[in-house]
Amino acid sequence: METPKSAEVIVIDSAIFKEIIRKLNIIEGHVIRSAEIFKQVDQDMLQMTSREVMNTLKISESTLYRWRTNNLISYQYTDKGNVLFSYSQLYRAIYNGIVTVRQIEKKDLLAAMTAFKDEVIRKSIAGKL
Repeated sequence: METPKSAEVIVIDSAIFKEIIRKLNIIEGHVIRSAEIFKQVDQDMLQMTSREVMNTLKISESTLYRWRTNNLISYQYTDKGNVLFSYSQLYRAIYNGIVTVRQIEKKDLLAAMTAFKDEVIRKSIAGKL
């Protein structure tokens, strides 16, 4: 049986210790703010423009228009006449197979939607720092 080795004692300068604690407090503040922003991003409130949907899902304007005219996805007009799509409703439409994209698997479409949402959150966090 091995005998336990004695513990090493690390000696650190008081000023250095205080600087480490200060930096840890900054990191803690960032983590807390980030968690608050993640909570605030309500998927039901998140909306996507036509361009964002087309870029995220790699679809054409005509495909998006066809989905709209066939009532496969819901949308609304802004005061300026632009079209907005509910992120959560579009996500559900993909998940439930209501809308599909040729040669792109459902899991890849859902991953692209999640990446879009994550990017919105990242931008929100960056703007709040």
